[in-house]
Amino acid sequence: MNYFLVTLALLVSTIARAQYQPLGAITQPVEGFVITTRGDTLVGEVHIVSLANDSPTSVIVQIPDHEKQKFKGHELRVIAQQIPDFAYQTGSIPREREYVLFERVTNPRTDKSVLLERLTPADGPLALYFDPSGWKNSPGFTFGNFTISREQDLSYILMKNNLEFFLARPTDIEQIHEKAMSDCPAFLERFPKATRRDWKELGERVVFYNQSCP
Repeated sequence: MNYFLVTLALLVSTIARAQYQPLGAITQPVEGFVITTRGDTLVGEVHIVSLANDSPTSVIVQIPDHEKQKFKGHELRVIAQQIPDFAYQTGSIPREREYVLFERVTNPRTDKSVLLERLTPADGPLALYFDPSGWKNSPGFTFGNFTISREQDLSYILMKNNLEFFLARPTDIEQIHEKAMSDCPAFLERFPKATRRDWKELGERVVFYNQSCP
């Protein structure tokens, strides 16, 4: 059985806070579900067969007692793969993170709709996504398709209310704070400002905003 990308998930999650770091697609059949662009939901074994720039491009879904169905990435709006139980044994993936979740969003780098891995819980007006193009290929830890050198090399894509999309890099943290989060008094009371020193807190700030300003 191929546990390569599940192992990758364990390794990457130890680099920083696992709740807000990418785990990557699981390339073996695991329980999960997909939602098509037509709005159909299929529940069963979900097998991501291929990726392009870490976005799923080919997916096979096996519904119990049905034939396998193959989908191209552009036919799907959501892909959810349940994280196998053994993956939690290191303690580096929080139990509340049950799925590797891909959602179709607009990439502000290209203005194109793509499937990106969601990193924050699926509730509230703000959502944080992995930005594959923001990982620089500089010397460091290498796992599969990822090369990780320094945490500040990472960037994310932030979506607000399914309408606004922001490219979030360390140099953008003050702008993100002002444009996406400053409309919530409870948030500003807790986080009145943001500087590059606060970059590591971006995931926590997104979650706090969603909890305080639904």
